[in-house]
Amino acid sequence: MANRVLRAIVLVLLCVVVVQATQDEPWIAVAKQLNLTQQPLGNYFAETWVSNITVPTSVLPTRFRGTGASTRTVSSAIYNLFVGETCVVPIHNLAAEETWHVYGLGSALCMHLLEFDVVMGSVNVVCVGNNIADGCTPQHTVPHTVWMGAYFPKECFPQDEEPWLLTGAQLAPGFDPADSKQGKRADFIKRFPMWTDLVILLTPGQ
Repeated sequence: MANRVLRAIVLVLLCVVVVQATQDEPWIAVAKQLNLTQQPLGNYFAETWVSNITVPTSVLPTRFRGTGASTRTVSSAIYNLFVGETCVVPIHNLAAEETWHVYGLGSALCMHLLEFDVVMGSVNVVCVGNNIADGCTPQHTVPHTVWMGAYFPKECFPQDEEPWLLTGAQLAPGFDPADSKQGKRADFIKRFPMWTDLVILLTPGQ
């Protein structure tokens, strides 16, 4: 009798754990369905498309010639699934314009993109999300002339839930690691002292 009761308790506990895990980690199903792989910063990522059309690198602006390749693909696209308050897009600059898309999957209503203009010393905050009535946009193109970082603002997700949001992005020409430069925390704190807290958040590991 005691063994039966113990087994019943164990089964109940296992069910609770499974249900709780399902409730607490809904992004896992999304990541599996879309074949996303987890990255060191906690996001889940996949390159979804690379154009088979190429152009000579010589016809592109000089900022795209760092790879030494003779041709470049005209465009590429990715999924990026962000999970958790500390899951951010570190401050970086891309040679290409990057168009973000938000698909309405996630507990978070939005993310904030910060566009740092190091020449003007200004910061532009863009809310990317589907709650357009509150000023967000489901699509936004980041100019190549700015440095960008992104994070979950507290007002965009329920405080009793882990924030997560599925996004996508497209680049033209297609992404090449040589097109990306990472921002240095000390430089950005010096240039943007009023944004120190967010600069620290958006420069993890520095």
